[in-house]
Amino acid sequence: MIQEGGRLSTAEPVRVGGHAVGLPEGVYLAPLTRRLAAFAIDVLVPYALVLLGVMITVGDGPTVLAVVMLLLAIGWAVLLSWMVGTKAAGPGMRQLGLQIVGLHDGRPIGVGRALLRGVIISLLGLSFVGLIVLSALMVVQTRRQGWHDRAVDSVVIEERPLAPPRPRPAPAAADDAEAAGATADRTGERVDLVEDDAEEPVAAGARYAADPEPEAAAGAAAGGPEPESEPEQQEAVPSRAAVPAEPAWMIILEDGREIEIGRLVLIGRNPQPGSGEDDARLIKIRDEARTVSKTHLAIAVDGSDLLVTDRGSTNGSAVTDPDGGYQLLTADEPYRITDAGHLVSFGKHHVRIGRRA
Repeated sequence: MIQEGGRLSTAEPVRVGGHAVGLPEGVYLAPLTRRLAAFAIDVLVPYALVLLGVMITVGDGPTVLAVVMLLLAIGWAVLLSWMVGTKAAGPGMRQLGLQIVGLHDGRPIGVGRALLRGVIISLLGLSFVGLIVLSALMVVQTRRQGWHDRAVDSVVIEERPLAPPRPRPAPAAADDAEAAGATADRTGERVDLVEDDAEEPVAAGARYAADPEPEAAAGAAAGGPEPESEPEQQEAVPSRAAVPAEPAWMIILEDGREIEIGRLVLIGRNPQPGSGEDDARLIKIRDEARTVSKTHLAIAVDGSDLLVTDRGSTNGSAVTDPDGGYQLLTADEPYRITDAGHLVSFGKHHVRIGRRA
């Protein structure tokens, strides 16, 4: 263990995280040695107080000092749970650059879940065998989750920018927004080959032309003069303000290409449309490491929003929002995106979500 810039640190030769353990790229599991050191720091104060109180009680019987020690220990445990639940780290974890976050969203787990997690650790700590079993479970478990982590759906990771608590969902958009937000994608190309070593990214708009402007409504017969109206029969029709077009959704590939999403888009190593998806755009990903499934992701416009769905992939998918929080996708359950700037990770690859005005 060494001191770096006022923060305790331990050298770890290998970092484990990302798609290898079903997390977004750039999210790494906390090394067990640093977790142990952080645990020692965080529980040193309350355990020392409890031990001192027990020694006093055994020696001289219950005293005011023993009660004070016990109350201080309880107070510390509550404070620690509040810090973990709202800030994702107690003093020890903060010093060692670790965080406790929700497995499926990367956000602080809340005080209630933090208290439950602490209670489970305390109960296991009453038995030396319990601690041994807990340690063994964290060693063999893919995401290094002990019983206390799995009970509250948490994971301990290396420190990263902390996302704010998830806001309450906005009311659902009106049904007629779907017609206004979706535009037909009439390009003839069906498959886009995305290569890791692509040399010439295609400029935005070069291969995905905008839809032609609608022709003026027919008001007179072709080739015939328009009948004249009597002056007294003409009425002034107030002009209607033009409704601004909804910004088009697009995905930005790793090679810089921008693909406008006008219809269903399927992404994978060799994507195959399902029933009723014959007009889907297929984006083929070159992935020699085979971290991407054949049909890994489906992306589609839904009204003014975007839906991203994992198609039962082997290595999973995740969406990282602009605040740094992430959401692990559940197979075949659409995830709704309402604004640009999200990063969709799948295998060792990713696409960025954008909008074109």
